[in-house]
Amino acid sequence: MKGIRFVIVIFIIVFQTLIICDASGNDADFKEWGRFSNSGDAKKLLSWVRCRMDEILGGSQCLTKLDITVPPYYGQYGLFVTLMKNNKVRGCFGAFSHRSHDFEATLRDYLTGALKRDARYCPIERSEAADTRIIITVAGEQYSVDDIYAIDTSMYGVVITTENSERIIFVPSEIRSIDFLKRRFSGQEIQQIAVFRAITIREDR
Repeated sequence: MKGIRFVIVIFIIVFQTLIICDASGNDADFKEWGRFSNSGDAKKLLSWVRCRMDEILGGSQCLTKLDITVPPYYGQYGLFVTLMKNNKVRGCFGAFSHRSHDFEATLRDYLTGALKRDARYCPIERSEAADTRIIITVAGEQYSVDDIYAIDTSMYGVVITTENSERIIFVPSEIRSIDFLKRRFSGQEIQQIAVFRAITIREDR
């Protein structure tokens, strides 16, 4: 009997995962972001973001132009900027819906948010900038799941809705492990767990 239950649980987990993968995998624009993440243009994008970060932190004016074409994002995908130092998150900011069609303006806003408006972390100082890694996450559509252990956190971000209806978003680079998430919400009642397919664009540092 226990063996039958185990097989049923495994089947449900695999079935949920297949649904999520199929729903994201059929999106041509999302696949285009996947190709972009491994391109030379992705490196140019990261270089531009770093230039802007130095400017925001009090450095010289950034004169670097973002002369690349990015795949569609507005009205389709979330964007998040994460800053990491010594393998620890020091800021993360973004959204699933955006106020502007202008990709540059949106990314500048989220970069500023990660640097200055994420109250969860100690802000990056100018002296730390060189040792800070920049990560951009493109987020797909959200899907509810029942079992948090069925999530591949290298490919999926997580949205936790608490008992107070607060929605807390974690991109893959913020999630150390599923156990980290369980400890983070220990003692709180969780209303819903959702996941989203994530494409990560990161500096080689």
